[in-house]
Amino acid sequence: MKFQVNDKKRLVFVVVSCILMGFCISWLNKCCFGSDSFTTANNGLSNKLGIDFGTYQLMVNIVMLIAVLLIDRTQIGWGTVANMVLVGYSCNFFSWLEAKILPSSVISFDKSLGYYIFDSFTVRIIVVWPVMLLFIIAASCYMSASLGSSPYDALPFVIASRFPKKLFKIIRILYDVAFAVLGFAFGAKVGLVTVVIALALGPVVAWMKESFIDKLLGAPKEAET
Repeated sequence: MKFQVNDKKRLVFVVVSCILMGFCISWLNKCCFGSDSFTTANNGLSNKLGIDFGTYQLMVNIVMLIAVLLIDRTQIGWGTVANMVLVGYSCNFFSWLEAKILPSSVISFDKSLGYYIFDSFTVRIIVVWPVMLLFIIAASCYMSASLGSSPYDALPFVIASRFPKKLFKIIRILYDVAFAVLGFAFGAKVGLVTVVIALALGPVVAWMKESFIDKLLGAPKEAET
């Protein structure tokens, strides 16, 4: 497990990154071009079950965490906890705040989706690109901090550990596609953002870690188990 307490800069970095991810998801939802696969599934199911997004995402994360803990605890750390709690509830908070601030002439509540969306297609196009880029950067920063993976991201490693290493990319793609399809089946939006995040996140994580994160924060300190 990656529960070191002697690397406070990385912990703060992870917390800020997870809150920023939640902020971005609140805006991506309004653009109606989809989101990452995990968010897509949780959007669809939470709306159908009548549970707020943050609480539902935490519940799913806990179930996944139990599975990961039983098989491979090395994937778990403070970053895991931060992601489990902060992303969903940050999205809830910012969605509530934005609904209070943005005028009713710009957004309206979509009952079929369970959240507010931009009425103008032009506004959606203008907003989606910078927000999607910011989400990819925030997610990459969180993953590159080496303080543990979210249960959703850890589970494919656990599954892939039972197969030859060369199959990991295929397993991860199928895993993401399955969650996106699940969300779509329950009424969530799947679109351009879903595809771009799936394709871009891996390469950006590798680049951020090598070119930015380790230089900014220093090499990760040895974890305490």
